Amino acid sequence: MIDKENLNKSIKFFDEIDLNNEDISLIFKKFEKKLKDPKIRALINKQMTFLENLRDNESLKDIMRDLIKKSQIKDLNLLLEYLIKDEKLTNWLQDFFLEKLI
Repeated sequence: MIDKENLNKSIKFFDEIDLNNEDISLIFKKFEKKLKDPKIRALINKQMTFLENLRDNESLKDIMRDLIKKSQIKDLNLLLEYLIKDEKLTNWLQDFFLEKLI
């Protein structure tokens, strides 16, 4: 279970990682199938409507900060639980960010 304090700490992680637009697109493509799941779409539509107002040039850190401020922590935990059940996706993410850190 995550809390807002841990989420805020995770944002600092991105200070050490340089993600370009291609990297971000690749990450979203990996999540695309998961995000199309009706259960997840309902959760996003219900609890994360602020995402509709994102600006094209908004940084990933800014998006994460908004997500933390405006979302219900229980909903974020449901989303995280759903996503980490996909071991292949979790392993890919770990490898991707490890490579970026090295």
